[in-house]
Amino acid sequence: MGEAPEALRHQVLHWLSENVPESRLQHILRVEQMAIALAQKHDQDIVKAALAGLMHDLAKYFKPAVLLEMAQQEGLMLDPVDESTPHLLHAHVGAIVAREQFGVQDPEILAAIADHTLGRPGMSPLSCIVFLADSLEPGRGNIAELNVLRHACRQNLQQAVWMVCDYSLKQLMESRRLIHPRVILTRNWFLHQQGTARGHKGSARTTGKTVIGQVQKRLSPSHLSPSHLSPPHLAPPHLQPDVPIPESKLTLLSPEGSPTSMPSLDRANPLSWGESDRLGRA
Repeated sequence: MGEAPEALRHQVLHWLSENVPESRLQHILRVEQMAIALAQKHDQDIVKAALAGLMHDLAKYFKPAVLLEMAQQEGLMLDPVDESTPHLLHAHVGAIVAREQFGVQDPEILAAIADHTLGRPGMSPLSCIVFLADSLEPGRGNIAELNVLRHACRQNLQQAVWMVCDYSLKQLMESRRLIHPRVILTRNWFLHQQGTARGHKGSARTTGKTVIGQVQKRLSPSHLSPSHLSPPHLAPPHLQPDVPIPESKLTLLSPEGSPTSMPSLDRANPLSWGESDRLGRA
């Protein structure tokens, strides 16, 4: 990448401070720290985990039209859900920004950034770590289901991935949001791997039942009062969108090295700040 990790980190943090709100920056820093902790726990490259965690939300506040345009220019195959919910593309576009703006060439880091929202069947341990850190960093909340998932990610990355996908699917169905097929493909791939892995099948079944039971309790009739179903409660408070941020100008370097300006954020259009992703979270 041409720069020492600390120098690159300083550069990324400076860019983020100008292009995302403080609340998002704090989320990013928590993801970075959790990714480092999970990499240490699972004997993965700590530097790669830190960089991927730090850069996972580079495109979080790009406008939907910009996300679509950049994805199309990159030649990405788009699902109809991507086209109707372009915010889901911020992960793939973030990898483009990491490569073009910050010179990241490591394919494992770029894949971890690109797959942090929807996951991917067969994704690497590093990608699993960033996927899980983004979903489960402490700022996401302190409810029982999330704490069970946090325990699972410290024990077994593959198990934790399909469990997080299960939790995500329940959140999306509860709030009647579109579901990207890749979440289902990711869930099925990791569940199959976990179910056939020697020595883990019983553990996966037991822990999975624990999460399912806790989620079912949340969705029991006593928990589905009219106030629970009102719009402000379709997602937990910690999953609500960030506050608007001042207009800023995003500048990328073209392949030839000349600056290319991205359109400024539209303060009058909340969609330009980023919609919720697969978890109904910001």
